[in-house]
Amino acid sequence: MNEAGDPRNEMEPEGSGPGSVRRFLLGMNNDVFIAALVLFAILIVVENIRLGTVSFFFNLDILVPVVLITGVIAIFAGKNEGGSGGSPG
Repeated sequence: MNEAGDPRNEMEPEGSGPGSVRRFLLGMNNDVFIAALVLFAILIVVENIRLGTVSFFFNLDILVPVVLITGVIAIFAGKNEGGSGGSPG
């Protein structure tokens, strides 16, 4: 035990444990969501300016579920994190 009476291993890094893995995965999910959403928006704009430039090479229907699923995970995980969001009063 260390000075504070904490039974954890003193050599264990501060950010390790199951909570840190969850935070890492949620952070990664948020990054994937933002990247997929920005990519989807850019590709939609390019496709609308010049028809066939994107759809000839890539089916945008593949990107829609990625954006939706990661967005839903980000919304529900953000509610559990506390901190920002919610009503001010």
